[in-house]
Amino acid sequence: AINTLSAVSGTVAGTVILAWTAPGDDGNTGTATIYEVRHADSAIVDEVTWNTAFPVTGNIPNPPRAAGEPESMTVSGLKPGVMYYFAVRALDEVSNRGAVSANSPGAVAHISCGQVITEDTILGTDLACPPDAEYAIVIGASNITLDLGGHTLSGHTPSKGVFAINQEGITIR
Repeated sequence: AINTLSAVSGTVAGTVILAWTAPGDDGNTGTATIYEVRHADSAIVDEVTWNTAFPVTGNIPNPPRAAGEPESMTVSGLKPGVMYYFAVRALDEVSNRGAVSANSPGAVAHISCGQVITEDTILGTDLACPPDAEYAIVIGASNITLDLGGHTLSGHTPSKGVFAINQEGITIR
């Protein structure tokens, strides 16, 4: 099983970057044939949670690298500001599946300056907005929470920051 999986917020809205050490096709030797990657809203820890998780498509490393080499990929198409958990497994040349990765790290999909949020959102990194960004974040619905997660929002004028008009029940923490 892959036991080095890590996940961090990406650099583009709706992305998370995954990294791990390549396993072999027979334990720690050789080269796997293909990877399967999944995401969920809670940790993927066994076959049951793997089977209910959503398959990731796109930039999955193919072909995999030799055992012990670093692998990475960017998962895109995620909702910005939402926490996702990930798992990876390798398959060999006859489609024998390795175990679900030994860890299931979580990361918040990157949010961009000017993003309109309409549901509870977590900030996964500091957000520094350029001069042409009207606001850092726009709240577009009532009764939602913006969790800064210990991060900061910054811009170039005092009017930049969080914008919400005609919205009720907004919590920023």
